[in-house]
Amino acid sequence: MYPNPYAPAPAPRRSAIPKVIGILLIIFGCIGILGSLMGLVNGSDDARHLLDGDEFSSYRRVTLIFGVIGLGVSFLQLMAGMSCARYKSNGPGLALTLS
Repeated sequence: MYPNPYAPAPAPRRSAIPKVIGILLIIFGCIGILGSLMGLVNGSDDARHLLDGDEFSSYRRVTLIFGVIGLGVSFLQLMAGMSCARYKSNGPGLALTLS
């Protein structure tokens, strides 16, 4: 039997690579968000006995800045993962920018 020439052509299969990369970005973005939040909530009280007044305040300020930056990058990583998993056109570009 011959195939029907009037039947619609089958749709091409999408690559699974963006979905897999998206899922990994989502997982690592969530881990980064949780780690950053735990670092911000915990603070830098562990180094209080090692550093004196001015040194400790500088250390605390730097730790806070890096925690906020890490939180932002992890959030962007989560957004890039969600757009890659949904096959959005800007997902791979955002994922490459973050890596």
